[in-house]
Amino acid sequence: RANLSALKTGVALAQTVLRFAGGAKIAVDGSVGDQTQRALASASPDIREQAKIAVKAVTGLNIDDLIPAVVEKLNDFGREVVPALITAAKSAGLIPEAVVAQVVLESGWGQSQLARQYHNYGGLKYNSVSSFPGKKPGSTQMRTTEFIAGNNVSVSAGFATFDSPRHFAEVYVWYLLSGGSSYRYRGIQRAATTKEYFEILKKGGYATDPEYVSKSEALVASVKMRYRDMLA
Repeated sequence: RANLSALKTGVALAQTVLRFAGGAKIAVDGSVGDQTQRALASASPDIREQAKIAVKAVTGLNIDDLIPAVVEKLNDFGREVVPALITAAKSAGLIPEAVVAQVVLESGWGQSQLARQYHNYGGLKYNSVSSFPGKKPGSTQMRTTEFIAGNNVSVSAGFATFDSPRHFAEVYVWYLLSGGSSYRYRGIQRAATTKEYFEILKKGGYATDPEYVSKSEALVASVKMRYRDMLA
């Protein structure tokens, strides 16, 4: 009962703070407090789920993303990756928050193995970008999940590797607008909304997940809140 009370108090405080704090200032200290963390750790799974739903409804964020260790990783993503993406997107006439949201979905806020080890934040396949006219990407073989004939199937694929977030951002924009596959994404610079941007990507075959558009669109609010100063 004490843990439940502490959890409810912590969630209420988190909700209140998050209503007024945006961007990197997720909370006063950049995370949920110790009381909330202790309550979450000891609460039953259904109570934890209720807490996650409550915070998500108010903030658009997952409560797990507010735990200090996770927050630090997200801060690294915001410092190192997001500026490169936004700069490249603006220069190319793409919707910046759409680019960031898609990359967030592809890389799990930069925490996927492909992102952490190889700076490939968008799941770009090597064959799709091997003719990039600038510094050539490298390649690595990894397993991935594709949606094939109505089923999620694990397959091995060759992915591109990059030297830095900036290198990835440059190749990503080239892939969409100038690469050999760019005809599949015609009109993406004229996309009027983030949803239209994601629909063009999906129609062009960037991803096989049937829910790719809705999953990407669901991340836009969080991206706008976290990085609103950079997006301005």
